[in-house]
Amino acid sequence: GELSYKLTDRWTVTAGGRWFQYNREVTENYEHPRGIPVGLGQSYGGYNGPTSGSDSSTLYKLGTQYRYNSDSMVYLLFSEGYRLGGYNSVRAANSGAVPYKYQPDKLYNYEAGIKSQWLDRRITLNASLFWMQWKDIQLESTTSTPWQRGTINGGRAENKGIELSSSVRATRQLTLDFDLIAADPKLTQDVVYPNGEFIPAGTPMVGAPKFKAATGVQYDFAWKPARGDLWARFDYSYQSSVYQDLYYASAAYQNQCCGANLAPGVGRLEPWSYGKLQLGLSLPNKLDITLTLDNVWDSKGANWMETFEGDYADAFGDPRFHQLQAQFRPQNIGLTIRKKF
Repeated sequence: GELSYKLTDRWTVTAGGRWFQYNREVTENYEHPRGIPVGLGQSYGGYNGPTSGSDSSTLYKLGTQYRYNSDSMVYLLFSEGYRLGGYNSVRAANSGAVPYKYQPDKLYNYEAGIKSQWLDRRITLNASLFWMQWKDIQLESTTSTPWQRGTINGGRAENKGIELSSSVRATRQLTLDFDLIAADPKLTQDVVYPNGEFIPAGTPMVGAPKFKAATGVQYDFAWKPARGDLWARFDYSYQSSVYQDLYYASAAYQNQCCGANLAPGVGRLEPWSYGKLQLGLSLPNKLDITLTLDNVWDSKGANWMETFEGDYADAFGDPRFHQLQAQFRPQNIGLTIRKKF
């Protein structure tokens, strides 16, 4: 439930809460194909049957907003997030590599911001400062053989920064917009895996760039061929480097702070930029024609990297599969014709 109350015509406070309980049942079955040397005895494998458990939690939300004119407001917000816990494989837990049960993790979000429009709503500007604290963070443990993998709880992390978005109607024909986020996602507590491996506090979080931005420019031409609306748009986006694996992020961090003899950069997606150019014509008979030049600079950036399976590449005699990336589609030109009925 959630309740909002207007203290004055301009000032509103909000409070909310959520309670839930969940029940979980998991059934495991193991088959050992002939000829595959699993190398584990009955005490580790061979389990067949269900396991079950339940948990509950209560989450809260508190906020206030002040509308200082008809087009603008400032706000403060506290909210909580929650992710279910669960169970690892009995076979993996019996090996001691991971616990049988891992706990829920919880997120505490503190936010202050402004949402506003200016100059007869020709300019929109939204901004927020945020500070997120992550408790009992769930992490995948890949420090052992594949059948001993699972999830553990790894302490605390945080992310704090600023987020901006704006749109400007510069003229009747020219529109500009942009989005930006600058943050500092990192562990704030050491992570110690069951086998003793250690990830120090301060290590960057995985999959979370420190800077990301996008901007676009659109121009609507006064010329109207075939009585249609002719327009052109250019979009540009940029993202700073991001780590794909916590171990590689830790290696780079320790090189910077603690003199560890580990090579930085491995397991990291490098910074990338991306451009897209469009020319479109919207005709009065609900026919839209768009010519697109995608990946203007033929960027070799990537949004994903394989950091584990490639470790087996040498064993199979093909080292090309180390650090395999899912790169952007190469530069391409496309024509889209869309008819609405």
